[in-house]
Amino acid sequence: MFDPHNIDFHTLRERAYNHRWATVAKDVIPLTAADPDFKVAPPIIEAIQEYVGHGHLNYGPAQGLPEFQTAVAAYYSAKRAVPTASENVLALDSAAYGIYLTCKAILKPGDEAIVFNPVDFLF
Repeated sequence: MFDPHNIDFHTLRERAYNHRWATVAKDVIPLTAADPDFKVAPPIIEAIQEYVGHGHLNYGPAQGLPEFQTAVAAYYSAKRAVPTASENVLALDSAAYGIYLTCKAILKPGDEAIVFNPVDFLF
């Protein structure tokens, strides 16, 4: 699945904006962290189609769906050997927000932190 020949460059050049394929010259490979370059796995597509099939796309709970939290905890416990309880899984809408919350929880006024340069433009 993650073979460079599986990348649909034509579609990415039409749809992948935000410093990605649609905004750079054809001889440039964008190395930003954004949309994935590989197609979505068939089981994910099927799950989304089933979910959308009911015709409602309401907001979920701010802390994430309990089913999602349970699945993530089970994955980390079984596949990564990291015992995880579902109540310790916090669903966020972006990696940038996750990094922000982590820094906010760990850093105190006056602390110093190393920030990579170039930094994600969302910060």
